Amino acid sequence: MFAARQGIKQELFCPAKMQAKKTPEVLGLTPSKVWALGSAIVCLNTLFLVYAFYINMEASSLRRLRLDQRPIIETHSLKLTIDRLKLKQRNGALHFYNWKPVEYKTCAVVGSSSSLLKSGYGMDIDQHDAVFRINSAPIRGFHKDVGSFTTFRVSYGASCAVAIVADVVPSHGICTVDHSAKVHIDPMLRKRVAEVEMASRLHNPEYGTFLFNQTKINNVRDVHMYYHLQNRAAAYYGLHVHGPSSGYNAIIASLDMCESIDLYGFDHGHHLSKNSAPKTSHYYDVFPLQYPTKKEGMYHNYLDEWRQIKRMIKTTHEA
Repeated sequence: MFAARQGIKQELFCPAKMQAKKTPEVLGLTPSKVWALGSAIVCLNTLFLVYAFYINMEASSLRRLRLDQRPIIETHSLKLTIDRLKLKQRNGALHFYNWKPVEYKTCAVVGSSSSLLKSGYGMDIDQHDAVFRINSAPIRGFHKDVGSFTTFRVSYGASCAVAIVADVVPSHGICTVDHSAKVHIDPMLRKRVAEVEMASRLHNPEYGTFLFNQTKINNVRDVHMYYHLQNRAAAYYGLHVHGPSSGYNAIIASLDMCESIDLYGFDHGHHLSKNSAPKTSHYYDVFPLQYPTKKEGMYHNYLDEWRQIKRMIKTTHEA
C-alpha cells in the first residue's frame, strides 16, 4: 500500500517522468530508431551548412564582379600634380618628432579610391623614386593599377604598425604622432629590421636586391618610423583640415620629402562635389562598401580636403 501511494505521488508531482517513460511506447521509438533519426538530422544539418556556404561564396563572387565594374562605369581616376612653387620651402626638422633627413626627386602618393581600378596607372607610379601608401592598402593583385613597390606607409596611432607588417619587407612608416603607440611600435620595428637583416646576411645579395625592389630602400638599417606633427606641418603650409584622413596626412608629409609630387586616387572630393561619387570605397574592398554621400556630418571632410588639394595642384590627368 505504501509503495502504491508513493507511485501515485510521483505521477502527481512528476508528470514529466511518467510521460518520458510512456513516450517510447506510444511513438514506437526503439533506441536504434532514435539513433537513426539523430543521424538523419545531423546529415540534413550538414547539407544545409554546405549549401549555405556555397550560396555565400556565389554571392561574394557576384559582389566582386559588381565591385570591379561599378567604379569604371561611374567615375574616372584623376592623376594630380602638386605645384611646389605655390608652397613654402620644406622644413622636415620642424614637422617631425624624430626627423631623419631624406629627399626624393619624384614621389607618388597613392590613395585608396576605388576609381583606381582599371586605371592602368601602375607603370606610371613605378617610375617615381618613392611611393607613399595609406594604411594597409595592398599592392598584390593590383599592380597594374597601383604599382608594385612601397617606400612609405602612412597611418595613425597603433595602426602605424602596418608599415612593419603589411608587406613582405618593412617600409618606412609615417605616423601621426601618438606617444602611446610609439612605445609599442618602435620595439616592433627594431625586431622586424633585425629579422630582415639576418635574412639579408643569409641570402645576400639576392635578399638585398629584393628589399630594394619592394621599397626602393638600399639597406634595411635605413628603415625609419617618422612621427609626424601633422597639425604643425599643415599650419605651416596653410592647409589645415578638420579631421584629416590618413591620405591627406600623407600628402602633407610628402611636402617635406619630395621635390615633385603626383597624387593618385585622391579624387573622391572631386566626384563628391559633382554628386557623382563612386558607390564603393577602396579599390581593394571585397564587399560593396559605400562612401559617405552627405556633404556634412562625415568624420573626414573630403570636400574641404579637395578644396585644399586644388590649391596645390598645377596639372590634372584623367585616366
